Amino acid sequence: MRRAIIFGVVAVLVAIAIIVPVALYFNKTQDLSCYPEFDGSESCYATSKASAYRWYGPKTDYTICTGLSGSDAKQVKYPGCTPIMLYLFNRHSARYPDPDDVEKMQGILYRVRDLTMEAAAKGKVKLCQQDIEELRKWKPTYSTVEAAEAMKQGETDVHQIADRFKKMFPTLLPSKYAQEQFKFGISNRIRTNQSLYAFIERIFDPSEMDSVVYPKKDVRLISFHKTCERKVWPNRTKPSREMFTEPEAFRKSPIADRFAQNVKSRLGLENTNLTYSDLRQIAVECAVAFTADRESPWCAVFSKEDMMVQEYDDDIYDFYKDSYGRPLNPKMGCPIVNEATGLFTTAMNEPEKSHIKSVIYVAHSRDYKKLLGSFDLFRDEQPLTSGSLFVIKGDYCTDRVQNRQWRDAKMSPYSANIGFVLFKCEGTFKVLTLINERPVKLPKCSYPKDDFLCDAREFISKNRFSNCNIDKICVPKARTEQWPDSHWEDK
Repeated sequence: MRRAIIFGVVAVLVAIAIIVPVALYFNKTQDLSCYPEFDGSESCYATSKASAYRWYGPKTDYTICTGLSGSDAKQVKYPGCTPIMLYLFNRHSARYPDPDDVEKMQGILYRVRDLTMEAAAKGKVKLCQQDIEELRKWKPTYSTVEAAEAMKQGETDVHQIADRFKKMFPTLLPSKYAQEQFKFGISNRIRTNQSLYAFIERIFDPSEMDSVVYPKKDVRLISFHKTCERKVWPNRTKPSREMFTEPEAFRKSPIADRFAQNVKSRLGLENTNLTYSDLRQIAVECAVAFTADRESPWCAVFSKEDMMVQEYDDDIYDFYKDSYGRPLNPKMGCPIVNEATGLFTTAMNEPEKSHIKSVIYVAHSRDYKKLLGSFDLFRDEQPLTSGSLFVIKGDYCTDRVQNRQWRDAKMSPYSANIGFVLFKCEGTFKVLTLINERPVKLPKCSYPKDDFLCDAREFISKNRFSNCNIDKICVPKARTEQWPDSHWEDK
């Protein structure tokens, strides 16, 4: 028996000695064909801004994501159907980073700008002279004073979104305010307040605004992820990136190494100690400043391929933090799902009574993305991976990763929204689902060909949670839940 145990231990050690070097070899030689090494050629952002890559993950501009701008929209009509209720859940509008992030980011930007100017004087920078001069003149366009608040551009976006919704559903968003016809909701952060106000001031006549009953902050319902995660992680408000293996591994992968190498080479800073994290802060500044001002000299630092790496960096983190990477995430949205289905049920069962016309909530990207998961939307067959140790199949350059459904930039830009419209049709009720103002088909609904209306009874029965007890769902043991073999079950 003792010999057998010793033999088993030796066999395991030998296997480890063989497997680990092989895995490390493949990790360092994974496919990088989709992300070539910087070839040393000069680039000029100043003359190519129109074609620059603008998919900035969760910091993507709403207009870039949707292609929608202005206030024009057509009334949504279906033969034999009348809209009777709108349930609209929004992410807040474009905003500035938090105070600590502003200070950290601007410190890095000043340092990199100064180092780049020194390298430019030696002819090492691979940017055109106009780009170099724009970086030389750069000064921050915002400070900690504006930190965490909505941008002016964000207000413009929300105004236009509200205008379009009003035109799509004029009977559900009338110009005259009546308290019993509307329900509004915000979190405890000022940017949700600012975004909701920007929305409703375009819905109601100016003379009605003084009579609008403004909502109290409702963290438990509107910002439901905070309520849940404070129970799962009692000593912290949210899970940190370091808690998730794959997002952390991605930042240590050959793709991340190449990103740092390429950007530093373009700036003539190959021998500096700038880290991946430092360079990522520059990419964040590019995204924030572009959204705020439609201009940022820091965008010159990156190629399209560089920004695609940063986009995936956001996606893989958010996948585990806010999506299917944790079975807990889609469950968190159950209070919103059940409220919407409950309101629809009441309206269907009591059609002769007056009901709320519109529910309009403004929350955060983390709530919005979890709610998408609650409806099984944007779900990939396999989890997003780093292509790191023992996960060779998850290489960044594979079709599976490059064509992933879970992309913040495509579904969760600033001002993102998901809306459900209940229609009373001839002898039945139906539900239209909109994501960022576009009709979509829910995975858990059946639809006639070329039709976006789901039978309301089916919408309710297949999406409503039979158990939505947050005190039982959001418990510390939920931290260890892993990606399931099949869809998570509501038990």
